[in-house]
Amino acid sequence: MLATVVTITAKVFSFYFAWLVARTNTPLRQIITPIMLIVLTLPNLFFVLSWALLGQPQVGLVNQFIALFTGQPSTLVDTSTFGGIVFVAFLKSVSFGYFLLLGPFRALSHKLDEAAAVSGAGRFRTFWTINVPIMAPALGAALIMGFIVQLEAFEAPLILGTNDNVQVISTAIYDYLNDDFPPKYAEASGLAIIVLLILLVLLLVQRLVQRRRSYETIEGKSGADLVWDLGSWRFVGTALFVVYAALALVLPVLQVVISSLQPFAGATSGYSFANYGALFANPRTIGALANTAQLAVLAGLAVMLIGLLITFVARHARRSVGVFISQSTWLPFSMPGTAMALGILWVILSYPFTRGLYGTFAAMFIALVIVAMPLAMRNLEPAVMQVSPDLEEAAWISGRSKLRAFLDVVARLIIPSFLSGWLLCGIVVGGNLVMPLMVGSPLLDTVTRMTYDMYSAGKSPMAAALSCVFLLGIGVVYLVGIALRAVILKILARSASRTVLSAKSFESVEDGAAIVQLGDDQLVLAGGMDQNRPYETSNRKDDGNA
Repeated sequence: MLATVVTITAKVFSFYFAWLVARTNTPLRQIITPIMLIVLTLPNLFFVLSWALLGQPQVGLVNQFIALFTGQPSTLVDTSTFGGIVFVAFLKSVSFGYFLLLGPFRALSHKLDEAAAVSGAGRFRTFWTINVPIMAPALGAALIMGFIVQLEAFEAPLILGTNDNVQVISTAIYDYLNDDFPPKYAEASGLAIIVLLILLVLLLVQRLVQRRRSYETIEGKSGADLVWDLGSWRFVGTALFVVYAALALVLPVLQVVISSLQPFAGATSGYSFANYGALFANPRTIGALANTAQLAVLAGLAVMLIGLLITFVARHARRSVGVFISQSTWLPFSMPGTAMALGILWVILSYPFTRGLYGTFAAMFIALVIVAMPLAMRNLEPAVMQVSPDLEEAAWISGRSKLRAFLDVVARLIIPSFLSGWLLCGIVVGGNLVMPLMVGSPLLDTVTRMTYDMYSAGKSPMAAALSCVFLLGIGVVYLVGIALRAVILKILARSASRTVLSAKSFESVEDGAAIVQLGDDQLVLAGGMDQNRPYETSNRKDDGNA
């Protein structure tokens, strides 16, 4: 029920915000995408923790604000209920669905809107009879993927649902493995299989729906972008997004910062940095930060390198094999985190030569690499697809192997995307709670595990302080990543004529011939663009006249 309610309500708002950005003249629409990106990349644990503090009866920031007007302690807002879990999950899910729908909305042909207007249809009718049906495949995919994510929901039910005894599949699997001795692996595995069967049915339904009709709207010719003038209604969209931004970003960050300065939860005076001092005086904190940093950097790099290798194999294999490899990388995304952790535990404990990995840094490293694989592939595949195969073929003709050509040509051109993917994967790895709890050991501290332990022990100000340290670290790394990406782009731009193949490296020299710059050498391709003429190649030094 949680997954159904959150998915439907969140995707309505995701659809609306994506439409505002792509098709209307709504004020402040330029900031919607950056704010959605920040909300999406915030680790779930810290997002849920912020709302656990915000929604505390009487002492939460929201209830304290209400008390200013009522003159008495307020318990109106309580996020430690089923409704609270739905609300918090809804805020996070809106940002996820937004990015799934924004691209299809921007690719939607405006000719259909113009045709509807010529036929006399109003804006409202056009939206519901043209835009919504055409967007059905993208909306269906967003609903299914959103439902999958909510089936995996772990942090919100675990932290917010304890007082109200709210159980979902992910927390039930966790309880079977942690609250019982010996762990009930059979029951946990049964729940995991049920989830997988549900997911298979949903994917089958999506494919059947998409086959029933045509949704093609992108043609060879396209008119200018058509922006709808909403008149005075455009301010409604702006106001709605401002409210969403306040609930999903401003209030959570403000609450975590305030809580980190409180001597105890709900205090209205005595603010200080004592929690930070106590935090760094604890040897566990340094160990947790070091372990998290190592996992984020090493696992993030490892998953991007593995993804790059998978992309190379898929790019040069037969089409059917490449599609199978590409689609297989979605499997970790389609499984709940607790089910994935359970499967990894089964593998580790089933074989004598792997049992030594149980509870070790290596086991958690492997688990987090698997978890981050779908994100790494989604960053790499579009970037690699933008590199023309002609560039690799030119390198093959000059004598380079397929792997060497891929590394020298494609890998260099996608360095910015590689760095962005590394950063995002590092954030996902560092903010993951499921794997440290289920695959890791109590002796192997991470920031997420230590934060959860502190909050569970009633030390919410200390947990908030550790959250602030982690989020500050993410911010610093993000800024460094942006600066590094800009420097690399500038270096690549300056050295493109000497070391990098690009589309500008092709210069016409005669009918059907081209020159490709490869370092200090030039490769002449005669008949390279004509299928009736074979490639004739010769190497020559740059004489400065090409």
